Amino acid sequence: MKSDKDNESTLGVPVYNDQKAEEKSLLSDAGSPRTRAKPSYKQGPVRWLALFFACCFLLGSYFCYDNPGPIEKTMEKYLDISQSQYVLLYSVYSYPNIVLPIFGGIFLDMIGLRIGILLFTIVLTIGQAVFAIGGQYESLGIMIAGRVIFGLGGESMSVAQSAIVSKWFKGKELSMAMGLNISVSRLGSVINGFVVPQIYNDGNHDKLGQALFVGLGVCIFSLVFLMDKRAEVADGNSGSAPVLTDEDKFKFSDIRTFNKSFWLLCFSCVVVYMAIFPFIQVASGMLQDRFHFSETTAGQLFGIPYTISACTSPFLGFFIDKVGKRVLLVIISSIILLLAHLSNMFFEDCEQCYTELCPLILVGIGYSIYGAALWGSIPYVVEARTVGTAFGFVTAIQNGGMALAPTIGGAIHDVSLGSKHGYFYQSMFWMLLCVLGFLLNVMLYIEDIRNNGRILDKVHKNSEEETIDLITSPTPQQRREIETKEDINENEKEYLLNPNTRNALKRSMAKLKK
Repeated sequence: MKSDKDNESTLGVPVYNDQKAEEKSLLSDAGSPRTRAKPSYKQGPVRWLALFFACCFLLGSYFCYDNPGPIEKTMEKYLDISQSQYVLLYSVYSYPNIVLPIFGGIFLDMIGLRIGILLFTIVLTIGQAVFAIGGQYESLGIMIAGRVIFGLGGESMSVAQSAIVSKWFKGKELSMAMGLNISVSRLGSVINGFVVPQIYNDGNHDKLGQALFVGLGVCIFSLVFLMDKRAEVADGNSGSAPVLTDEDKFKFSDIRTFNKSFWLLCFSCVVVYMAIFPFIQVASGMLQDRFHFSETTAGQLFGIPYTISACTSPFLGFFIDKVGKRVLLVIISSIILLLAHLSNMFFEDCEQCYTELCPLILVGIGYSIYGAALWGSIPYVVEARTVGTAFGFVTAIQNGGMALAPTIGGAIHDVSLGSKHGYFYQSMFWMLLCVLGFLLNVMLYIEDIRNNGRILDKVHKNSEEETIDLITSPTPQQRREIETKEDINENEKEYLLNPNTRNALKRSMAKLKK
């Protein structure tokens, strides 16, 4: 006799063992010895070398992105610029990326992945070269032009590079590879804080160009696309397959299908990130102005949030998949960030005291938790076919906020220099953004309970039998049960009742079995 447990799917819908057996047969036949294809070149040990080059390249991109951060005060002093002018080096990077995430996938499909990553790499490297030349001639205008060009290549290169990693790693290895990639890339910003202030400082104020040319050298270090070409030849693949499927591409028509939960996530992402990165970008200058650290020490401390993120990111995603509670974690992270900026407002200025480490550590913890919980929540609140559009739209809107926040923060700093060197009201601005983010996250929590069946609290399940449950076609009786169940989210109902979505998952599972 079959138990109730044997006949329940992971979504609370009855699925019987004879159906499971049919689906398992479909998957096992795809992977049987009679039909199994020869091992792919990409499945061999060389994939670890590909991951090494991929990590090194993103490390270079992040190294260059944060070049200005640890040398802010020296640049302001010897280029005779204000903080409002300095933060333009970050704001202008985000301007092109308000649009590029929307069309980047379509463009990659047009030109191909290998050509795309080569093109984006060249654009990024040219941007860093122009930035370095501007530093050599101490021309802010040329440096800003270089950062705009760098922005044209930076975000798009990251998308293409992530696509390459996903071609070399599958299944559970993909999550590990992506997590390691992100962690190593964030270490680029940390290394930048140690290296650049050693070259360009008060004693070597004529070496700004040399410091920035170091980043150019790191950018050039990449051979991933050549390895990928060899893999395509070895696998007998022309490499003409689309980078993104139709479901992954950005479609403006998808926007009207987004629900309230998505919009709350989207605007939370914008305002909370506006309170994270602009703070880190001026942290080195604040450590020097308020706490009288040397340029070298301030540059080293500047990378604390990135260090925490690099160390915790691979584990946080795994933890969240195990416990769920995504909205609760997002709320907790916004409270942590709020406390960080609140403490930064009221800490007294002092001589090389390490109290400022507290806000930096809190920002690192809040940033790590928020990023892991928020980005993993997006697929849960949109239809499966609109995930690509959702991510592209959130990234674009986020870059809009990242273009505005440094400019607003820099203006606040420059007009309030009498209040803790301009950082009191600037911290208040970041704190108010955290309060707004907290309110949006609480609204998201309420919305998730009322209308989404607490879908963001769900625990991600990975066993093969649970996966079979997800791709099993319901019987007519089960369809009626699904349609009348009140504890199943509408997105889940749409997925369970839509044969096209299930068939796509079956094909993907069959490919993974080969």
